[in-house]
Amino acid sequence: MLAQLKNEMLNEDSGASTHLIELLTSIRSDELEKQLLDESEEYQNCIKEEENSEAEVKSRQEMTDTLPRKMVTRMRF
Repeated sequence: MLAQLKNEMLNEDSGASTHLIELLTSIRSDELEKQLLDESEEYQNCIKEEENSEAEVKSRQEMTDTLPRKMVTRMRF
């Protein structure tokens, strides 16, 4: 059976080799798509973490910027 399959694959006129190439191409494409989706998800998670960090830094900076103003305002009165 394996010898027959090998002969069909090596025969360019056989539809089996064309079908096998299409099948392998499809499988490889699916594997690459999954890999790219995983990488994209990881990248999106990193972007969200960075946005959250930036928002936290901005919030803390706003707090520290307004705190001295409030203290100065209280000291004047």
